[in-house]
Formats: sequence, structure tokens, C-alpha cells
Amino acid sequence: MMWTYFHTTLNDDVLFKFWRVQTAGDMAITCAIMFSLAFFVELLKHIRGQIERKAYLDCTANSTYSSRLTRPSHLLQTALFFVQLIFSYMLMLVVMTFSLWLIAAILLGTGLGQYIFVARSIADSSGHPALANAGF
Repeated sequence: MMWTYFHTTLNDDVLFKFWRVQTAGDMAITCAIMFSLAFFVELLKHIRGQIERKAYLDCTANSTYSSRLTRPSHLLQTALFFVQLIFSYMLMLVVMTFSLWLIAAILLGTGLGQYIFVARSIADSSGHPALANAGF
């Protein structure tokens, strides 16, 4: 059933018709999956930031735009961005179910990922003053 308001009831379809949350156990498993997926999206953001930092340090002043486009690190970062985008949109669609349990799981997974990986990013960039304020 499609709800148009925030709720805590069961009987929701999540992303696919076959993924129906009908019991408290189904909801617990689905919340664990959404928590993990949200945490994974934050991990992907962190990995992309690490790749970008390394590419910035490896970049020379006379490297051309076309040479930067074909670097393996740029291709990897693009692929990771694509995966991150897919999972982010999936999380957005889950939030649009208006299930407070699923929203809470996504917020907690995102919050924990942000808490862990931002602290790690700051520690990783502390040796590079120009990168410390880069927002990664």
C-alpha cells in the first residue's frame, strides 16, 4: 500500500513489488538493509574523496584536461559516483514510503557513516593544509 503520510504501520512495498514488509521481522531486516546501504553510500563518498585527494597530489601543473579524463583514477571515481548515485536514489525512494522506521534506519546509517568517515578524512588530510579545508 502507498501511504501519503508518515506512519509506523506494516504492509509496505519497498522498491520492488516482491519486497513486501508484512511482519515486524520483515521490518527489522529491511531496516538493517537500509541502515547498511546508507552507511555504504557514506563509505563510497569517503573512498571517492580519497581518490580525488590522491589524484590532486599526483596531478602536475602541465597535465592536460584530456590526459586527466583518461586517468584510471578518474575512471574509477566516475564508476564509484555512478554506483553512489544509484544507491542514493534507491534510498530516496525508500524514504518516499513515509515509513518512520525506514527513515530512521537511513538517517542513522547516514549519520554513523558521516561521523566515522568525516573524522577519518580530517585525519587523512591533516598533513596537507590545502586539502584540510576542501570539504572531503
